[in-house]
Amino acid sequence: MNLLEKILLKLKIFLRHPVFAYYFVLHYFINNEGCGAKFYTNEEVKERIKEGKSIIRYGDGEATMMLGGYIFYQKYNESLSNTLKKIVQNCTANTNYCLSVPDIINEKSKNLKKRFLYTIYTLLITYYKLFFKKDIKYVDAFIFYKHDVLDFVKNVKENLVFITPQKSKDMIIEGSYFNEYKKCFKNIDFITVKAIDSYDEKDYVLKKIREFDYRNTLFLFSCGPSGKAFIYDISSYGAQGIDLGHGISWFWSKETLPLITRSEGIFNIIFKNFL
Repeated sequence: MNLLEKILLKLKIFLRHPVFAYYFVLHYFINNEGCGAKFYTNEEVKERIKEGKSIIRYGDGEATMMLGGYIFYQKYNESLSNTLKKIVQNCTANTNYCLSVPDIINEKSKNLKKRFLYTIYTLLITYYKLFFKKDIKYVDAFIFYKHDVLDFVKNVKENLVFITPQKSKDMIIEGSYFNEYKKCFKNIDFITVKAIDSYDEKDYVLKKIREFDYRNTLFLFSCGPSGKAFIYDISSYGAQGIDLGHGISWFWSKETLPLITRSEGIFNIIFKNFL
């Protein structure tokens, strides 16, 4: 998506949601103190996972799709957009899933602007302030970028299933750490999905998940916004899913992912190994 397309997409969103547009502009020009969101500690996240909670991550892409837009690896889909909204609306401290947003939304806007990050996160920040619940805790969306995923998922379930594109599957199997992970689980399996527009495969993915012993299986997702909807669906009947995003790279590399420090070239930095 080039700069002109991004501008036209934002204009389309603003025309469709004038109240949102007002707050978007207001938040941009006022040097606010951040969202004040409350976050779980790492140990608390591990406890929630051991309790059987699913983790659903939200970022700027999900905010864009909830407002009628699209991202380059997932076309707009009304059903997906509505499900993403429903996940936010229905989330409480007692639901069987935890929502995850970047802790960077708590930074002062002037600091984000200095780092050229505000244009990336303004949609999510505005959406959070308008629609997210403020009385619950959230998981940092970058937690699996900063810390080895195995520390959070080992000894949770007997079996492990990845839902991810073929390239990630190949990198996991061929990676030097795969044997280490196999020692932690009775079985490791995969459900492969398209790298682009994986929501088209919704029925296939949900049917495949039902074929596993889902009560004794942890499902790890790395398939964009569609993964959020898949986890929301399976968590309704007791299955557990963790949305890793690009944190899936821990399964072939023991290096922390480069966090976003500038807006330029971010898609080249993060997505070149996944699509």
